[in-house]
Amino acid sequence: MIDDRRPGTLRDLPSANAPTNTEAELFDAVCAQLSTNPRNLAFTLCYLFEGEGEGEGEGEGEGRPRTARLACASGLEPGHAAASAVFDLEAGPWPEAAVAMTNAAGTADLTRPSIDLPSGARDKPPRQALLLPFGQ
Repeated sequence: MIDDRRPGTLRDLPSANAPTNTEAELFDAVCAQLSTNPRNLAFTLCYLFEGEGEGEGEGEGEGRPRTARLACASGLEPGHAAASAVFDLEAGPWPEAAVAMTNAAGTADLTRPSIDLPSGARDKPPRQALLLPFGQ
């Protein structure tokens, strides 16, 4: 049952944001959709990657984002330690933010003792997060 609900929540994202005209409306719609299933998605964070990095060698790092700006969150209160408003991708709270560099899906270990995460509608907080890059 869980396996059916998770993909459904993500699958319905495109239809949820169809009537949007601005970035703010888009992320309001995305967060509304992602917050519909707290049993399977205890919390979500949507970041916009910004700025262009400078590489160490010729061509390295050019065009890659340098910072992440929180566009929306569900399941976490504003100001929560895990939901930084802005962070440097190389030194931020989510070392797994390398997904921005590779534009490929990844996972994040959430068992680090320094992060107090919500459990959503479950008894225990999640142990792992799925990191998904969304194209423009």
